[in-house]
Amino acid sequence: RTVPLEKDHFSKIVLLPTMTTKPPTWKRFFLEYNNSKLLTAPDLASIMSLTSDLDEEEPNQLWHHLSLEPDVVYLGVGSNKLIQIFHHASLVGNRFMDHFLTIGYVSFGSIASPIEVQVSTDVKEMRCHVPCWPSILANLDSIENFKALQTEDLLSEDTRIENLIASGTPATEANATRSEPFENTNLCAAPSILVKALLNCPTRIPADLAFYLWKAMESIDFANIGEVENYTSLQDKLQYIIKFLLLAQQNRVPAINYTISDHPEAIKHAEQIHTLFIASPHDGYAIQAIHPGASSNGSNAVLQQVAMNIGSLTEHLALASSSKSSGEGKGFTRFVQQTQQLVLNASATTPFDKAATKPVETYEKFLKQSTIAGARTFFKSYVRSDKFLTFVPSNSQVTLYYLGSFLWDDRVTPINFSIFHHGTSKSDTQGSKEIQSLFLKEHMGSGISDQDVSSLLKQGLHFPLTAAE
Repeated sequence: RTVPLEKDHFSKIVLLPTMTTKPPTWKRFFLEYNNSKLLTAPDLASIMSLTSDLDEEEPNQLWHHLSLEPDVVYLGVGSNKLIQIFHHASLVGNRFMDHFLTIGYVSFGSIASPIEVQVSTDVKEMRCHVPCWPSILANLDSIENFKALQTEDLLSEDTRIENLIASGTPATEANATRSEPFENTNLCAAPSILVKALLNCPTRIPADLAFYLWKAMESIDFANIGEVENYTSLQDKLQYIIKFLLLAQQNRVPAINYTISDHPEAIKHAEQIHTLFIASPHDGYAIQAIHPGASSNGSNAVLQQVAMNIGSLTEHLALASSSKSSGEGKGFTRFVQQTQQLVLNASATTPFDKAATKPVETYEKFLKQSTIAGARTFFKSYVRSDKFLTFVPSNSQVTLYYLGSFLWDDRVTPINFSIFHHGTSKSDTQGSKEIQSLFLKEHMGSGISDQDVSSLLKQGLHFPLTAAE
C-alpha cells in the first residue's frame, strides 16, 4: 500500500501471469479465490482499507494501489443509482500520452470491454453518519425494512435521546443508539468470497444487494464457525459494505460515471488481460469482441473457442486427477527425499550450520492445504496481511511452491517449469512478432529460421528482483 508513484511503473501491467488452466469466464476467475476457510482478519482489514480514504494520496494513486489487487472487486454507484461492480482496475498509458487512462472492467462473462473512469473528478471521500449497527442489523430482516431505514439529523437524534432518558432508559444505553460516523470513498472494496452473492442477486438495487450479501455472510459464517480454527466472521469484518449500501440506497453516495473505452492503449490492455487470465486467448474471438476487425473469420473463431474450452476442461480434469494421486494436501511428507532436504536446508536458522528438522511453520501450513486453489489463497492472504509488502505472488509461482518444483530438469538449461522459470506470454500482434524476429536474427545471426525464432520466443526466465520476491 506504500508503493511510490512513479510514471514508469504505470506502463507495466501488474497482473498474475498466464496459468496452465484458465477459467472460461471472469466469474469463474473470481470463484477460484472463493475459500472462506483461508480468509484472515488482517486480510479483510487490508481489503477494507483499500478504499477507506484519500487522506495521503490523490485519486490516481488510489487507482494505482487498486491495480495491485487482482482478486478484489469494487462497488460504486452508477448514474442510474444502481450498484456497479468493477474489477481489475488499471492505469494504462505510456510516455507519449498526456495523461494515463484509469480503466477497469464491469463484465463477469467471457468478454469484458475496458471502461474509462474519470477518477480525478469522480472518486471522492465521504464523511457522514449512519444509524448505529444494532439498528441496521434489526432492519436487515427484509428488503423493505432496509429501504425504509433513515439516518436522523442531529436535532432529531438529540430529541429522541432526551425522550429515552426521560422515560427511564439509562443514559449509557440511550446514547448507544446514536448514529455512527462512517468514512470511506465512493468506492467500496469487497473480497472475492462475495462475488457469487453479488452476481446471483437479481437486481443491482443497493437494498437488494445488502440483503443478499448479508444472507450470504450468515450462510458462510454458519458453515465455518466452530468448524474452522480461528475463523474470522464475515458478519463482524464486512459491516462496512452494508453501511456503504445503505448510504447508496439513501442516494448519499456520489456517482461514478464511466464510458466504454475505444482508446488503442485501453484495447491493447484488454487483449493482454484476457490473454493472461481467460481461456482461449489465442483464438481471436476474445480480441474480436473487444476490438471488432481484429479477426476476419468469426465462425472459425467461435469453433476454436469451443475447442479450446473443451481442451481446457480436459486438461483441468487431468490435472485434478494427477494432483489427488500425488498426495495433494498431505503436507511436507509428500515430497521426495531430495526435495524435503532442500526445504529443510532453506529452513535452517542462525548460524545456518545444519538443516532444520522441519519446515518453517507458515510453509508447513501452506503445504497442508487440501487443494492447490486453497494453497494459493492461503499464500496470498499471508502476503497481503503485511501492509508494507507490495509483492504480488503469481498463481504459477504459488503452484510451483506447493508442488515443490524447485529445480530445472536439466542443471544448466531452463527446461520445464520451476519457481524461477514460469514462461512468458506470447506477442499479441503480428507487428510485435516481426520486431522480435528481426531482433533475434540481428543478434544471433541470419542462419536461424522463422521456426527457430518461434521456439526461442517460447523460452523465458523469471528471476526474483527484490528481497520480497
